[in-house]
Amino acid sequence: MVMDLASQRSPTGLRPQVLDAFARYSTYEGVGFLNHCIRLFELTKLVMEKEQIDFDDDLAFGIALFHDLGLTMPRGESPSYMHRSLTLFQNEFGDLCDKVNPTIVSECMLLNHRMFPVPNCSPAGEAFRKAVWIEHTRGVKRYGLLDKATVRDVFERYPRANLDRVLLDFFWITIRNEPRTITNGILF
Repeated sequence: MVMDLASQRSPTGLRPQVLDAFARYSTYEGVGFLNHCIRLFELTKLVMEKEQIDFDDDLAFGIALFHDLGLTMPRGESPSYMHRSLTLFQNEFGDLCDKVNPTIVSECMLLNHRMFPVPNCSPAGEAFRKAVWIEHTRGVKRYGLLDKATVRDVFERYPRANLDRVLLDFFWITIRNEPRTITNGILF
């Protein structure tokens, strides 16, 4: 399945590079984390299609695969793992980011875990946020946009595998190293 995604026709042909970078930075064995990111990409595409949002597929793919990678990076002076994810993505694919409004890339990376809509957020940023919550609720929350069968198909094509173990690790990393992210990045 991953090779299918890498070879899909795309505007920039960037997917193999994104997958390679993901493999270099991800510290998790198994396919759970990768499948989580790919499901997010697939769900984002579906939401954007339903809401008629035009957005580069390769950029969406890159953002989806990098959105949690900051959790695998040293904290440094970064305020949150979301900021580290954004910085990592910009360092790897800055030229792609420069082709679109950089605010949109930042919104997609920094606001995607927000539980509630963010005022004045771009349609693309809001679509990523919705896709994250469709993913995290395992399709229970669909915002009236996607039917159960469509969401179930995405989960069947990219199974959760060891994702629960990865999410538990993410939770402990966040609680231990940057607990304010819960309030300053997810709730508000």
